[in-house]
Amino acid sequence: MNSLFFIRTLGSPSSLSILSSYDRLSNALNKLTNTTNSPLASNDPAGLMISEQMKSQIASLNQRIANTTATIAKYETADVYLGRARSILTDIRVNTIAASNTATLDSASQAALNAEAELLRQAFNDTISTAGYNGANLLDGSAGSLTNIPELGAIDVTTVEGAQAAIEMVDAAATKVDSVRVRLGSSIKNDLNSSRSSMEVAVQNIQASQGPSLSDFMSALMEFMKEIRQIQINTALEAHSNLNKENVLSLLRSKP
Repeated sequence: MNSLFFIRTLGSPSSLSILSSYDRLSNALNKLTNTTNSPLASNDPAGLMISEQMKSQIASLNQRIANTTATIAKYETADVYLGRARSILTDIRVNTIAASNTATLDSASQAALNAEAELLRQAFNDTISTAGYNGANLLDGSAGSLTNIPELGAIDVTTVEGAQAAIEMVDAAATKVDSVRVRLGSSIKNDLNSSRSSMEVAVQNIQASQGPSLSDFMSALMEFMKEIRQIQINTALEAHSNLNKENVLSLLRSKP
């Protein structure tokens, strides 16, 4: 108490810094004390058992959260491929409608449109066959896939009949793609995200009831050590500032 009164009375910048550091040191010490209440087998066996059970619950929930996050990523990856496939189907339909206008197109133009339609068909089929996540195909109906999107068959838009057949095939494929995208989007929004959020809240609640963690303890310890070091620095500065010429000469004249 006397030393603190002396510091307050002295009023130099470094002494005020020392006082402020002592206040922060007191707060840091309180925080450090509050983070060392974890149960030990020697003094609280029941508390230790409950603590370990909570840790197990947290670890299990964290793994389920990771699994759910991976599933969401898988669904989102599939949706990207489906969006690309849907765009190709739209291009094929536009191309086919253009080719069906036989009244204004010559045979060379129709052949060019037919060749373009074939390239688009191959692009669609390649998108379906290569859509994958972690080594598993997503859209071909194989093991681990999310759905089965049939590849497009041959397209011939050089005749009216062929163009009409192509439009019907493309429309059927588009309906399938759209329905799968709606299902995946609904699952992500209403099921997976909701489940993940609930598990994250559960983890936070368990951690809060469990008390301070090791990271909390280390943070409090670092803050405590920092304030001790700051007091040492400010004390040295205060001592240095009190040195003057007369004090130094007096020390030199003094006899051993």
